[in-house]
Amino acid sequence: MNILELPLTSIEVGNDRARDLDPAWVDGLVGSIQLQGLMQPIVVRPHGDGYRLVAGLHRLHAFQSLGRDTIPATLAEADTDDGAKLAEVSPLALSEALLARLTALEQANGGLSESLGGLTQSLASAAAAIGAQAEAIIALTARVDQLEANMPQVQAFDTTAEATAFSNARPGNIGFSREV
Repeated sequence: MNILELPLTSIEVGNDRARDLDPAWVDGLVGSIQLQGLMQPIVVRPHGDGYRLVAGLHRLHAFQSLGRDTIPATLAEADTDDGAKLAEVSPLALSEALLARLTALEQANGGLSESLGGLTQSLASAAAAIGAQAEAIIALTARVDQLEANMPQVQAFDTTAEATAFSNARPGNIGFSREV
């Protein structure tokens, strides 16, 4: 991993951050950095004449609070913010997140686990075998998308006629009326 020492002024922070800045977290990092130094460099990607922050907003602000001019950074090779963020997620973490999402969908869909033919078990095995992770993630993503597309929709309506029309629009939809 090649670590660069970048001027703070060369780093742009986008407005579409996943998390908001927590000043208390920054204050805690300031103390930690003073005692131990920066343990994990920030991640940036090339953007215009400088860089765009991918990961490390709180670390960047901690360095600013300390009055530092530069910060250690690694360079993401992705061309977009989303691509850079995805590159930061390990295949194992991604497969675990997809597995949790699939489990919730299975439970909501009344136990589809039997019809999945052991996909949950094969995903856990794939997560342990680095070489097979990409294929398992692709298969799991496709299955999750399929389950979400076929989930019945439940909605309340003011009249029985509206509820009936909704239920008849697609088998599996459940409309109920608030009429008494």
